[in-house]
Formats: sequence, C-alpha cells, structure tokens
Amino acid sequence: MIRPIPDGIRVSQEFGLTAFARSSGAYPTPGHLGMDFASPMNTPLVAPAAGKVWHVGFGNPWSWGYHLTLTDRDDRRHIFAHLKADSARVKVGDEVAEGAVLAATCDTGWSTGPHLHSQVIDFDEGTAAMHHAIDPRTLLDPGRYTTTAL
Repeated sequence: MIRPIPDGIRVSQEFGLTAFARSSGAYPTPGHLGMDFASPMNTPLVAPAAGKVWHVGFGNPWSWGYHLTLTDRDDRRHIFAHLKADSARVKVGDEVAEGAVLAATCDTGWSTGPHLHSQVIDFDEGTAAMHHAIDPRTLLDPGRYTTTAL
C-alpha cells in the first residue's frame, strides 16, 4: 500500500493511545484510531491501494467533516477525513487504481488545523459494527507515493 499523501509531510499524530488522545478527551474511543498528516490545504490525497469508493461527503458521528471511504481488495475500509468540501474527483461506486487522485486535504469537521486523518478498519458486512482499527503505518510501503497535480 502506498502513502496517501506526499512524502515529507510529517505525521502529526500516530495511531493508538497518544499523548493527545489521553489528555484531550476528543475521542469516543480509548485512543486515536488513525494516523494524522499535517498537510497544507489542497494537498492531493491519492488512493493508497486499488479499490472501490464506498462513501463521499459529510455526515458521521465523529465529526470527520468532508470525508471519503475506499474499500480495498482485502475488504478493508480506508477513511480519509477533513477533506476540502466538494474536492472529490470520484463518486460512490467508482473503481480506482492505486495512486489515483481522490480529493484534496483541508480542515473540515472537528479539526485542530489543516490535516489528513487516515484510518483503516476491518469491517464485517454481516454486522452493523465496525471491527478493529488497523494502524495505517503497518500497511504502508515506505516512500511510495504517486503524485498528480489537482
């Protein structure tokens, strides 16, 4: 899986029970379920893996703002949050290739500033519950990013 955002953009919050997750009370879970990248506004978000677009838009209980969800070929859901409103270059049902530009970063929703929240979950279609979150870093091939200008 490739990095969803250009190399050189720092990770501002790791996955898990980070200092911010412990002290802020910002999360409904006991820890940060994704990885945050401190990206400038309008940074291209690319598909980290080939898959199908499952959701694009606003609306969720965790205040992700404008967000996009991609289901990869291993049935994992990749959630990208705090995107620029209406920046999606894809729609629900689209099949996308690894590296395809999906949208642009911003700071919509509950956000401490411009960044990309990247979260990966296993999802059991047979239940209404999300199963476990996966640390996105464990899935990445370091240094692989395909950039295309928005």
